[in-house]
Amino acid sequence: MDRGIKNKYSLYNHGLTNMARGRGLPKSGQARYAKWSAKYDPTVVQTRFNEVGPVAQSRAQEGIISVANVQQLVGGVLDMYGVAGPMRATYIAFGEKVWHESQRLTGPALQSVTNGLISYFETAFGANPAILQAIVDALGIPGLTY
Repeated sequence: MDRGIKNKYSLYNHGLTNMARGRGLPKSGQARYAKWSAKYDPTVVQTRFNEVGPVAQSRAQEGIISVANVQQLVGGVLDMYGVAGPMRATYIAFGEKVWHESQRLTGPALQSVTNGLISYFETAFGANPAILQAIVDALGIPGLTY
């Protein structure tokens, strides 16, 4: 008996309907809002935010301070090389990317990614490899040796 079954593993083969496959009737806006209201009770959400607020604040402050430090270090290198204008933003972006990768990777993986970033910024944006290397050196990330 062929009921339009495409293969032996088809859901139709097991007599499942559209509803059983998760393709039920479309929900109205009112039904979606009712589910959202029940799921996100304002008092529960506020309690959760109050509990995690101090942790989130301290982590955000650490991140902001770290990014500002990276920008200052890179800015010093750029001042030394006399870089101005739009290329300054390119080099700062490079420094931030290398710093970001150093927060997730170490050792040979970090070395490979940094080399890849140097190549990428050199070819895609015309960045000077000597300046890129000076930025990597200024960041003082352990494990990056050339």
